[in-house]
Amino acid sequence: MTKHIKRFLAVLVCALPLGLNSTVSAAPSTAITINVFQAMFGTYALQYETALSPNGALVIQGEFASYSMEDWNLTSMGGGLGYRLYPGKGTAPEGVWIGPLVKINSVTAGYDDDNITTMTFIGGAEFGYQWLFGDETAFALGLSLGIYYRSGTLSIGDEELSYSGILPGLGLNLGMSF
Repeated sequence: MTKHIKRFLAVLVCALPLGLNSTVSAAPSTAITINVFQAMFGTYALQYETALSPNGALVIQGEFASYSMEDWNLTSMGGGLGYRLYPGKGTAPEGVWIGPLVKINSVTAGYDDDNITTMTFIGGAEFGYQWLFGDETAFALGLSLGIYYRSGTLSIGDEELSYSGILPGLGLNLGMSF
């Protein structure tokens, strides 16, 4: 088992008590998940989703990565805010969903004493499906696809370069719902 998978499992086990202490007697309305695809590559993306209505949910995301290898290092931090529309029976946060997402991300990479920094703004649309296995406290499993427009500025010393583009996204989220 890789170091990243072990860390993911440790975070998941630590989040379990949050759901077990819940006193909600209805179906779960909140989910806390981690994107497994990103965790496999050393980026830890935590997502908090809470139902605002039977057909809608607020999504708050945060992510962090830190890598180093000999003279190289990289640190990335970011966060996002989104909304998910659950059409149909009104089962948020379970079932088919679609919605917008906006994110901001800061990355610093360095080699010896030289640093490169970038600030990226991301806007896009996602759709997916989330399953909840359990009644009051549930295991959450979600799959998602997205398309994102990214725009930012890359700073190298005194120089700044602008960049933008469209990229796809794929998510496999595991966690707890309560």
